[in-house]
Amino acid sequence: MIYSRLPIRRLGSVFLGKMIQPELKSIGDVRAPYLRAAHVQPLGRLIDVDDKTMWFDPQELRLHDLRDGDVVIVEGGAGYGRSAVITGDHDGWGFQNSIIRVRPRHNRADGRFVNYALQSALALRQIEVACFISTIPHFTADKVGAFSIPAPPLPAQSAIAEYLDRETAKIDALISKQRRLIATLRERRAAVVGRAIGPETGGLRSLGGLSVGGIASGVDFSADEGQVGWPRYIRTTDVSGMASLHIHTLRRITVEQAGDSLVRRNDILFTRSGSLGTNYLHESDEVMAFAGYMVRFRTRTDLCVPRYVAWWSQSRHHQDQIALGASRSTIDNFSGSKFRTMKIPLPPLTEQRRIADHLDEQTAKIDTLIAKAERFIEVSQERRSALITAAVTGQIDVRKHEGSAGALSSSKTPADWEAQYA
Repeated sequence: MIYSRLPIRRLGSVFLGKMIQPELKSIGDVRAPYLRAAHVQPLGRLIDVDDKTMWFDPQELRLHDLRDGDVVIVEGGAGYGRSAVITGDHDGWGFQNSIIRVRPRHNRADGRFVNYALQSALALRQIEVACFISTIPHFTADKVGAFSIPAPPLPAQSAIAEYLDRETAKIDALISKQRRLIATLRERRAAVVGRAIGPETGGLRSLGGLSVGGIASGVDFSADEGQVGWPRYIRTTDVSGMASLHIHTLRRITVEQAGDSLVRRNDILFTRSGSLGTNYLHESDEVMAFAGYMVRFRTRTDLCVPRYVAWWSQSRHHQDQIALGASRSTIDNFSGSKFRTMKIPLPPLTEQRRIADHLDEQTAKIDTLIAKAERFIEVSQERRSALITAAVTGQIDVRKHEGSAGALSSSKTPADWEAQYA
């Protein structure tokens, strides 16, 4: 059965939160904690964050209360359209104007169903279309009220919500298990690198003395896509691992604009701001430019092996020096001059090659397991989203699927899961 659709305002009252009031305005005002966008996370999760408070007059606090079954929706910003359902009355709480509250009407809607319908709409990018995104998207109260979702009879909504509560909990448990596995594998990977490279590995040398031409800084460049044939332009967000590069845009720059800010085979890029300690070993023959928040290390091959230096930059010895030397204002920053003074343990070239070969081999096994677990999570999330959409739109009859959660048993391996749901 395909359900008819109704605007959300027909299913519940839509109410925008209160603008931040940091100071007392009237004698009767009270200070109270409030729900904000940071509380509402993907997949309908409400998390605990540091409770902030603001002033409400008593009438405002009554209007901005949060009751069991209310649906809260993020109004704007990066998380716009995220939703969650309130479980249990939140006595003494209000909510900020980054949140829109939908209070289901008696005998008309189940908040859990409304929440699942909104999760489906967000995944299908229907909310994105409704927001007419140009600069900063806003899923305003008017847009929420006018937004249509499936609207089966209330008993069917409750049955669907109970079915999805049960089924998504099982999927979420599997995802959590894989995330714990990934965390364990990453700890194991770090331990492998730490055992192979540390202060005792060799005599300590200054990084700047091991480079050709010193530590070179990148060039700031903000133009849009350039001409074919110009060098591509690497930014900090493009670097995702020691040998992983994912260029998100086709930005290019002329050689004249790049100047000396070019990276060639076996050069190493270090990020010096934001995600400090991230590095990239360029193992391609493609000549590329790099951004100002990065520095380039071009190795003296008579003294050090590029892959060894790249592995050292993933070690705890390197990270500890970064942590001690970073200057912090709004974002972490580590200057090129600080990179030059960093100390690296430097054994003979033959030992450097042996260590690099050993780490290539050992981490490749761990990385394969991490990739499999990440793929499992991706497939599971796709399955979760498809299941929600099918249930809220009436494509499946949940009454025929009682007990079907056995298909989601935690005894299944990632390979089993992919074979069934890929």
